[in-house]
Amino acid sequence: MDWRVLEGLVILTLVVLAVGLHRLIRWFGKTYATDVFQATPQVGRSFLVLADIAYYLIFAAYILSNVHFQMPEKWMQTVSAVQVEQSVSRIAGICLIIGILHGINIFVLPFIGGILAFRLKLMEPRKEGSGGPRII
Repeated sequence: MDWRVLEGLVILTLVVLAVGLHRLIRWFGKTYATDVFQATPQVGRSFLVLADIAYYLIFAAYILSNVHFQMPEKWMQTVSAVQVEQSVSRIAGICLIIGILHGINIFVLPFIGGILAFRLKLMEPRKEGSGGPRII
């Protein structure tokens, strides 16, 4: 197999993994995000859209930084085991990035949701006779 074919397969795999895994995470994470942003659903939707943009920017940067437009010096014209190993490492890299970002998101979102819910609660007007106005 020519090195260009391997390169095309790697880039295609990186794009499919980035888009496919992100869509799976969003699909299965909808309930989690709904629970986290229960008090502020509109802010939650906006936050998730911004997180999607950040994810895709990171994925695009990783993929573009891994494209070879000419054959690397130590590679041969036909694919060797070393070239396959390096290509698998590039694919593993995007899986690692997706996993780390997803893990960070799982732990950070409840804090953000809690802060937004607390802020919303502070902004609620007090009922008559409940001890005066709130100072924020």
